[in-house]
Amino acid sequence: MSRVQEIGAYAGFAAVIGLAVLSALYFSQARDVRRLREWAGRAPERAAEEEARIAAQAGTAQQQRAAAGGGGAPTVAPAPPTSLPGTGAATPAPGSLPSPRPAPTVASTPSTPILSRPPEPWYKRIVWPEPRYIALIVAGVIVIGGGAAYGISHLVSGDNGGGGGKATATTPPSSSNAATTTPKKKAAPAVVPSRVTVAVLNGTTVTGLASETANKLVQFGFQRGNTSNADSQGQQAQSVVEYSGNNGRAARLVANKLGISDIEPIDAQTQTKAGDATVTVIIGADRASSGPGG
Repeated sequence: MSRVQEIGAYAGFAAVIGLAVLSALYFSQARDVRRLREWAGRAPERAAEEEARIAAQAGTAQQQRAAAGGGGAPTVAPAPPTSLPGTGAATPAPGSLPSPRPAPTVASTPSTPILSRPPEPWYKRIVWPEPRYIALIVAGVIVIGGGAAYGISHLVSGDNGGGGGKATATTPPSSSNAATTTPKKKAAPAVVPSRVTVAVLNGTTVTGLASETANKLVQFGFQRGNTSNADSQGQQAQSVVEYSGNNGRAARLVANKLGISDIEPIDAQTQTKAGDATVTVIIGADRASSGPGG
């Protein structure tokens, strides 16, 4: 489940980053398309500017050549005019040319170079789309993010439900808890028979059965307690081991030694006959025929 949550979080984060990159690419493409359209739309203007620049350069060159030719050419003195017969008008001498008319001086205007505009800052070159496109992009991001979050939460909840059903059917947590708590119980100090005092009460009519059972327990290392007749003498059908306080582990050890299966807490009346014993054995009719321990 933790692996699914981690992968889902990474996938959602990557999806958001991808949408941001796609939005940036869309804006960049819109800006480039707009610049291309503006450049294509200004083609006639650029052609007119180029023609004006070429014409200005040609006019400037022609004026410079005219100025250079008028200042350095030698001057020829005109011949005295001769009058034509009958007219009285002066005619130029043969072989002579009239003086050229001085060309008017035109002030040369230097060509104004076309300066390229400096590039605009990057934040001014960003072309934002129309508001409706921005709204569509934001709505798409919200829808995709919400769908991813819903899918991840649904997947995680499904994994939790499946895991819970399996735990109910096979109950692995109980076994694991038992496995973890068992070493703690085993770590408790073992029961030492020499520290356990056992009283034996005879619940049958067989004489000496309590004493024989007490002797056998002494052989197992237990301390001998009171031996007497039980209040249920002659009526105890099943042998039982009773314990006082928190001596259940000691009672189980005594029961294992004698082969008795019934173990229960002691009552006040039996405790009175048992005295200071921590474990009390009441012999029943099931032990009368086979003898102690048999």
